Amino acid sequence: MDTDLIPRVAGAYGIRPPGHRVAQSVVDIVFLARYLSGTPAPGDPAEIASLAWITAGKIMAHPRCASWTRDSIRIAEQRRQFLDWD
Repeated sequence: MDTDLIPRVAGAYGIRPPGHRVAQSVVDIVFLARYLSGTPAPGDPAEIASLAWITAGKIMAHPRCASWTRDSIRIAEQRRQFLDWD
């Protein structure tokens, strides 16, 4: 795969979860790519429990979606629309 053709959205954030004194760093990486074919499968089941196709709107509306993830998905969705990808 030629990664130069995949628009990327990334951000690094410092967060302080409720009840924690020390901020934790989060690296949020979102890839925007076109699906061509094949069946998605987790590479390492020990790290990834499942896969799902979810719209950007459903991700951003999910009550457990972190603000930094919401921001990255919003940017990726704007880019997808700009590229006129279905």
